[in-house]
Amino acid sequence: MDRPVHVQRIAFPDRGPSARPLDRRSYTAAFQVDTSGAARRSPEQWLRSTFEDAPRRWRWFLLVGWTALTCRLQPRRSPTRVLGWQVASAADDRAEIVVHAWVGLTSRLAVTIDEGTLTLSSIVDFTGPTARVARVLWALTVPLHERVLPHLLAQAVGRAATP
Repeated sequence: MDRPVHVQRIAFPDRGPSARPLDRRSYTAAFQVDTSGAARRSPEQWLRSTFEDAPRRWRWFLLVGWTALTCRLQPRRSPTRVLGWQVASAADDRAEIVVHAWVGLTSRLAVTIDEGTLTLSSIVDFTGPTARVARVLWALTVPLHERVLPHLLAQAVGRAATP
């Protein structure tokens, strides 16, 4: 990583496929980074780089955390999975992965690329009879989520930097 990579938190996108009516049960966050100095990648490749190409200690940290949240992870590496999360959609400008947890939590991470800018959006919904427990668990997780996600994204962009 030759140049510093700055990831900033932005307002959650109010347009596009990630935008949808939100209720008080949902959590949203969005982070943005300039990728103009990085090798060209598809949104799915950015998701894979962010999570699957992260250093081993970070991958283990994520897997342990997601397991603690009771996420139903599948085989970690496959064409239809990104570190255990299901690839819900993949297009030239946007990709989304999703995971469901036994505790009543569904999490989505979406990458959108627009003219050298990458936006990573996070949506967490709480449903079912255990939604209250899921909200409490997630509230404990949010501070880590909001620090780790931009860090991993910055590392991915740094690894993709072109000389």
